[in-house]
Amino acid sequence: MYELLIPLIVVFFFVVKTREHLSVRIDPKALVPVKENPDDTVPTSWDNNRTFYTGDPNATKGTQVVGLYPDSCPPGKEYEAGLCYERCKPGYIPFATTCRAESVSVGVGKPVGLEPCPAGWTNDGLICREPLRWDSCKSKFFGLCVGGLRGGRLQGRLNGGGICDWPQDRGNLPGWLVDKSDRKNYKATHPDKVDGLCYKKCPKEFPVRMAGFPYLCYRGGPILYDRGVGKIPCTLRAFDKCLFTGMSFGGE
Repeated sequence: MYELLIPLIVVFFFVVKTREHLSVRIDPKALVPVKENPDDTVPTSWDNNRTFYTGDPNATKGTQVVGLYPDSCPPGKEYEAGLCYERCKPGYIPFATTCRAESVSVGVGKPVGLEPCPAGWTNDGLICREPLRWDSCKSKFFGLCVGGLRGGRLQGRLNGGGICDWPQDRGNLPGWLVDKSDRKNYKATHPDKVDGLCYKKCPKEFPVRMAGFPYLCYRGGPILYDRGVGKIPCTLRAFDKCLFTGMSFGGE
């Protein structure tokens, strides 16, 4: 018997020290294997991912027969950086003791374009100038018309913060804000103005722009939430019970 015990101890010590992933789970509801590993090695799942798992620290179905460090976190927990944490909700990814919302980048913002001048006004570059004209009845004095000049007002083309899109005439948008590949249908490439810059629209899968990070889009809700402090995992777990933690038995 001692001849068998010594090799088992050596294997156990090697697996723990080299941090190899080893986790075996069995679901007694289905005992017939129906799916094999494509590499013709050990089956990774039986009965439509319900029966048998090996080497998958995220498996939760069935009963864990044995789990060696670091795959010895209790059900509902996940291993990260030497500790067991609460699993993040769908749509969130682990980040230390927190869960961060999944997001996608739409790229850096582009400078805004100059606003168009009002109809009939003269474009002087950064300034729009209202032309002068004579009004024969600019005012009345004792019922009599008195003529005078009208116009001459000036309007800055960034008074409104600039533009990112101008559907009425996209041809006058600066080149960095418009796609002219289709001559019949010019498209604004960065139509959303946020904090003085122009950004691409968020994709449908991530429709909400992240506050403070206009180049990131996510699904909405909290950007970050706390998932609690991590706990030291068991060195050996069997049948969903911790048998050995560090140098003490019966931990957790």
